[in-house]
Amino acid sequence: MNNRKHIYNPKTVVACTEWKKGNIPKKNAPFFGAVFPLADIWNWREAVLDGENGESYHLLVMYRADSKLNYKAWLSTKIIEKDYANSIVMNLTATTVAGIAIFFAVTNTIL
Repeated sequence: MNNRKHIYNPKTVVACTEWKKGNIPKKNAPFFGAVFPLADIWNWREAVLDGENGESYHLLVMYRADSKLNYKAWLSTKIIEKDYANSIVMNLTATTVAGIAIFFAVTNTIL
């Protein structure tokens, strides 16, 4: 299944954390490979999703709690046919610079 099919594959939320601050444990973001250090200015939340065809996904969303409108999101899944632990399917970043909203959408798989 290619990246676009993973993104558009209908998903159901199986589990979800509360909004948290501080470091992100590996269990909440397995695609980082270790604890992800994060300043307390950022809030984050992780969800486990099931895909329509039996795939399992992790969705990590972060946003800045101060007045700067910065958001980040990662969608990952285990690529079974490649035997990878967890690969990023989609990375989305939205940021504000000098009052102008700039959005970057990057779709890639870490191989």
